[in-house]
Amino acid sequence: MNNDENKKVGISAAVITFGIIGVMAIENFITPVYSETVRSESPWEGSTVPACESESVSFSGILKFTIQIHEDKDGTTLQKIDLKSHAAHGIGVESGTDYILHTSAKQTTESRGDGTTITNVLKGSFIGKGSTVNTQVTIHTVTVFDENGNADTTVSDIDIKCNG
Repeated sequence: MNNDENKKVGISAAVITFGIIGVMAIENFITPVYSETVRSESPWEGSTVPACESESVSFSGILKFTIQIHEDKDGTTLQKIDLKSHAAHGIGVESGTDYILHTSAKQTTESRGDGTTITNVLKGSFIGKGSTVNTQVTIHTVTVFDENGNADTTVSDIDIKCNG
């Protein structure tokens, strides 16, 4: 190899080395101290919830959930829980009407030295067979706790729609 080729090889090696060092430094900065994901499912039976037109619906099915926990070097902990119903069906307690349930829920909890914020979002729809009125529900809450565990701020938004 001549001098020009040696310089190119040397520069390429230096760029690759600095690139690897840079990636390792970034990973070290953002890599959590602890991180874990757990997935599971569980049968769900016997929950009775109110629906539109003064109907109560008793549901059963399978709940699938994912829990993620992540802790940073600075002590910040982030926990996420995702929940979805699967093969969920119900029966109107008063009418005997068959219902299908579609639901999902997400909870995010972020804890720092100065407090904790918990955010919940629940979305569900109860779809009845025939001329039954369908119910759609969205619930969104945010609660902020101070460093002593006292609820500092709570925001909630509940939206219920009856269609049909």
